[in-house]
Amino acid sequence: MTLYFLSGLGADERVFQRLHLPEATKICHIKWPKLEPGESMNSFTAKVATYIDDSRDFSVIGLSFGGMVAVELTRLLKPRHTILISSVSCSSEIPPMLKRSGRLHLDKLLPARAIPVLFPLANWFGGITSPEDRKILKAGIRDSDPHYMKWAIHEVLNWQRKDRPDNIFHIHGDADRTFPIEYVKADRVIHGGGHFMILTHADEVSSILRQQLGD
Repeated sequence: MTLYFLSGLGADERVFQRLHLPEATKICHIKWPKLEPGESMNSFTAKVATYIDDSRDFSVIGLSFGGMVAVELTRLLKPRHTILISSVSCSSEIPPMLKRSGRLHLDKLLPARAIPVLFPLANWFGGITSPEDRKILKAGIRDSDPHYMKWAIHEVLNWQRKDRPDNIFHIHGDADRTFPIEYVKADRVIHGGGHFMILTHADEVSSILRQQLGD
């Protein structure tokens, strides 16, 4: 089986480096497609879908914003598993503060060039404390296109997906400051896990993934 990984805002495949997955799986990290003017979540997801070989058995694992894209992919394709990590499965799980920011269009006040400067805030929201983890996150933000990040922030704040697909499996941390646990319907909760528990609690996340995917 092929596992397609979808990373989040300011992150890339490096955030998945500590996972220990079943040996029989093939790993594929999806690179985000080029954004077009006026790109919608639907058109973006349709382009992502073209990177997936659905003629063979596959599953999708999405982190944060990548989890939202994974939810949308389930409406186009039929993965065996759709696993969300530190994400949301429908718009009702987005915190009220973020929803209000979307309604007020506050994201439009943030210049794209200013986004990388917010790196110290990313550490706090991500629950990152160790120098090594900060280095990984900083590298991801440094190598990310700020215009893509601004677009993705807008999509997070204004996501309209009302229903949660039946085949979603959601892993979440109870210390997540970006998507607080009280708004999320998680299937497995990791105690002390922050938004980037994919790094800080990689062994626990790996164990759950192996159980779900099958060793």
